[in-house]
Amino acid sequence: FIGDREVLSWEHTKLLRENKLDYILAHTPGSCGETHAFLRESKPFLDPNSPAPLFAENPMTFSRYIFRFDPEAARSMRQQREAKLARAEIVINALKKTLNKRGRGKKQALPAHRVYAAIERYLKKRSLLEYYFLNVEGYGKAKLVCHQDEYALAQEELFDGILVLETSDMEMSPESIVEA
Repeated sequence: FIGDREVLSWEHTKLLRENKLDYILAHTPGSCGETHAFLRESKPFLDPNSPAPLFAENPMTFSRYIFRFDPEAARSMRQQREAKLARAEIVINALKKTLNKRGRGKKQALPAHRVYAAIERYLKKRSLLEYYFLNVEGYGKAKLVCHQDEYALAQEELFDGILVLETSDMEMSPESIVEA
């Protein structure tokens, strides 16, 4: 059985194991809690300057995890994320400026909660909300707080270019499992 993230759940994996079915399941790197420590240990050995994909594996009791690191995919993912974040910063700064507009000929200042809602909508629509801390502090003349979440960005960067597969096959080479 070969499945992707759509069929990935503890119940499905348990069912596959109980029925002694061979399987290969693709994980979202960030959702695979069992692999985080191993990935952090392996990451220094997954050279981002390597010309070819690299593999690491972690055999467990019932299955093993295989990581395929593709340096080119990692660079591409990082560049795409950085471009999206740069565009988001431009939009966020423009929206923040509407908090301070006053006087004749200018639009009336927007309250912090409206600017918050506009920024939140923008970030959600572009799947960037998880990379930002966004809050409104105080009452009346509330203050908008919005900045990138460096921890969330660092976690995402950890998984750039990583494909995580879980398999019941303990003998096939990592390359063969990825090709399956």
